[in-house]
Amino acid sequence: QPLICARCNLLITELAGSPVMRTAQEIQELVRELRKHSTQLKFFKLPHVKTWKDVCVVGLGDQAHNNRPRGGSTGGMLVFLAGPEIAMGKPNPMVLVAWKSWKLKRVAISSNDAEVQALVETEDAVYRTRLLWAELNGAGKLSESRDLLTASVAEVRLVPGLLGTDSRGGYDSIIINESPLLGLSNIRAALQAEQLKQSLPDCGTKLIWLASDWNLSDGLTKKKPECRESLAYFMKHRRWMLKFDPEFIVSSRKQKAVSGSPAMQLAGTSKNSEEFLGPCNSENFHGH
Repeated sequence: QPLICARCNLLITELAGSPVMRTAQEIQELVRELRKHSTQLKFFKLPHVKTWKDVCVVGLGDQAHNNRPRGGSTGGMLVFLAGPEIAMGKPNPMVLVAWKSWKLKRVAISSNDAEVQALVETEDAVYRTRLLWAELNGAGKLSESRDLLTASVAEVRLVPGLLGTDSRGGYDSIIINESPLLGLSNIRAALQAEQLKQSLPDCGTKLIWLASDWNLSDGLTKKKPECRESLAYFMKHRRWMLKFDPEFIVSSRKQKAVSGSPAMQLAGTSKNSEEFLGPCNSENFHGH
């Protein structure tokens, strides 16, 4: 289940290494929590979706740097289906279709390195979901190309895709920086960032940066209860918004003290909110 995914993944690592009594106690606490507060997958009709091309695939990725033995880091991702209004930063029902918590393949020397690794995996899941959605709706029958890669990209572009990160460094390296290493200190991370830099426009995927409190995938990388508050709210209400603030310069802790937690802000936001997502607006969202 999404709310225990990160803890299970980290506990397995601890069991494979040097298990202690505290690990057994955490497993017992986890079992008690599941018995008391289990969650279910829910699939429902999305408002304002008139055709299958109106469905937007949203992927949120995050990482926890150096929280595993021998310098390993943890990646987390969530993939949703949402209506077109999600691109305007409005509260929107979202259907959770995929999630994952995993150990990053490469030891990261910085948080930006780990963020790029997590984004690569998340973008791949978004691509796969968009391709599957297009195929299920008959898009594959429209293509006569024998080049499967070209044909698949053409199908994916029929479905809007959104990729979210709370890493300003990772976002800048992919969207803004044009230096040889894209502002990254690690050549391997730079190569992966360059891969994203080329593949995102090819597939019509929009990369956005949002405040960490609004990134639900944070709950799939760490054990701390406060990291799951937003995700727990979503699992209860199945409604969220991708809040983007280009003037966001204070830490998430200070922001929370001023504005309240995302769950509190979302609960007080009307359905007719006119907040916008910044550069990722409805006009350029489809990649036209």
